[in-house]
Amino acid sequence: MTKQFNDQILNARQVADEFFQGTVSYDKVLRMTKAGDLPCLPIPNRFLYRRDILEEWARKPLKSETDMLN
Repeated sequence: MTKQFNDQILNARQVADEFFQGTVSYDKVLRMTKAGDLPCLPIPNRFLYRRDILEEWARKPLKSETDMLN
């Protein structure tokens, strides 16, 4: 794998530490992923994330509280 590819692919711990800069815990990243709230690559027995997809996800407007309750 190239370095550029390695920089694009993150594991759950890297998402917590690097992408969320420590503001979201590793456990929360896993919960968000399992709930379908955080996009990940479909790899069996492992959660991997593409940085560009996470950046796109982060730019989307947050769901309103009423949307989350329905």
